Amino acid sequence: MTELPDDIEQLKAMLLKLQAENRALQKTVDTQAEEVIELENKMQLLLEQLNLSKSKRFSAKSEKEPKGTFNEAEQQNALPKLPPKHHKKGRKPLPTELEREVHQHTLNAPYCECCNEALHECGTEVSEELKIIPQKVSVVRHERTKYTCRQCEKTQISSKIITAPRPANMIPKSIGSPEAFAAVVTAKYVDALPLYRQVEILKRSDIDLSRGTLANWCVQLGNKVNVIIEAMKTHLLNEKLICADETTVQVLREQDRNAQMEILHVGLS
Repeated sequence: MTELPDDIEQLKAMLLKLQAENRALQKTVDTQAEEVIELENKMQLLLEQLNLSKSKRFSAKSEKEPKGTFNEAEQQNALPKLPPKHHKKGRKPLPTELEREVHQHTLNAPYCECCNEALHECGTEVSEELKIIPQKVSVVRHERTKYTCRQCEKTQISSKIITAPRPANMIPKSIGSPEAFAAVVTAKYVDALPLYRQVEILKRSDIDLSRGTLANWCVQLGNKVNVIIEAMKTHLLNEKLICADETTVQVLREQDRNAQMEILHVGLS
C-alpha cells in the first residue's frame, strides 16, 4: 500500500487527481452503456426485419398476388417488357353494349385562315375514352297510394283504407333493394372485399350500415339459394358418373383450426 504524504497540499492534489480520473472513468462507462443500448436496438430491429422477411416468404397466404399494395403501378412498370405481337394491331375497342355519352365538338367560327372563306363539314373524327363511376348510390322511394270509399264513409260506421301493395322484397322489412343485395354479395364473394371495408365505403356516402347488417343480408340471401342448391344436388345425383377433385388447398392459419382444408370440386360426366 502506498504511503500517504503528511503534506496537506500534496493530499489535496492527489484527491483532485483521483476525482478527475473517476469522472473520466464514469464518462467512459456512460458512453459504453449508450453504445450497448444502441447495439441492442439495432439487433432488435434486425431481428424484426428478419422475422418479417421470413413471414412474407414462408407464411401461409390467402392469395397468390397481394391486393391493394401502394406500389402496384411501380411493380408493373418494373416488369420486363414483352416483345410486341405484330399480329395484333391497334387497341381493342370498348364493348359496344356499354352506354355511350356523346360529346360533339365544333368550331365557333369555321373560317379558312388563308382566304377567310367559310368552311363546310366534311366528316367526323371519333375517339372514345372509358368513364368509370366507382359506386353510384341512390334511393328507391316507394309511395303507396291509399284508397277509401266515400259511400262507406257516409253510410257505414267505419270504412276500410286500402293501400296499394309494394313489390316483394327478398328480405322482408329490409332497407336493401335487389341491386344493393347483389352489390354486397358480389363484392364479398367475387371480389374478396370484406364487409368492414364495404361499411367504410358506404360511410363516404353518409350511409350508416353496420357490419352485422351486411352479414345478416349475406346469411339470409344464402338461405334463399338453398332451393337452387337442392335442385343442383338432385340433378347431380341422377347422373351416372360423378368426378371429384380432392385437392388439398393451403389456407390461412387461424386459432384452433388446422392450416389446411380440403376443397371438393365436382363435375359431371
